[in-house]
Amino acid sequence: HYGRGIDRARALGVRPNITVHHFSSPLWLDDLRRAPGPCTPSDTDLWMFLSSAGGLTAGRVDPEGALFPYETMDRLHEAHAQTGPITLVRARRAGGPEQRWQPFHPEAEDPALERNLYKNLIGNRVVFEEIHRGLGLAFRYRWSACDALGHVRTATLENLGDDAVDITLLDGLRNLLPHGVALPLYQASSVLVDAYKRMDVDAATGLATCALTAH
Repeated sequence: HYGRGIDRARALGVRPNITVHHFSSPLWLDDLRRAPGPCTPSDTDLWMFLSSAGGLTAGRVDPEGALFPYETMDRLHEAHAQTGPITLVRARRAGGPEQRWQPFHPEAEDPALERNLYKNLIGNRVVFEEIHRGLGLAFRYRWSACDALGHVRTATLENLGDDAVDITLLDGLRNLLPHGVALPLYQASSVLVDAYKRMDVDAATGLATCALTAH
């Protein structure tokens, strides 16, 4: 059934997207696999809706605790262009020219690129992987759940070649929501939320804060 639907979509010029993660994963379910004794449900359950294109929304408990704008699935499939992770790489091997690479760029159609998705059994860890055969590099990032820290993203860049490569890398997150922004406010007046959003970095710890501020 799904195969026929995908074939039909492609025949009509529609690029299918897969919803990789579309339900809540109570942390106590993962704790059952590790803890030696009885476990109780977490009062800080995490949720995430994640598209194979990279668009996502995630948070704690309900939409009022969202880290990224809470959208419907069709809009999440297109949200990767402005919401969530972004990575920019400049690479140069000895004697070669500098090359630029944006992993998971939505318009990239280079035959040297290979993309893979991995997900663990209970669904609370998802890994996006892009391999650039021309550069001899592999970039991966993983979303996982942690009761103490919330949603954790881990990114790695691997050199697949034998020689050294000089790398300049920019990696981060876009369109983070300030804490406490009500769902109707950013869905109906997202421009106002963006206008009063402020990002600060603590120099001592490297931690960033996202908040609403008025001048």
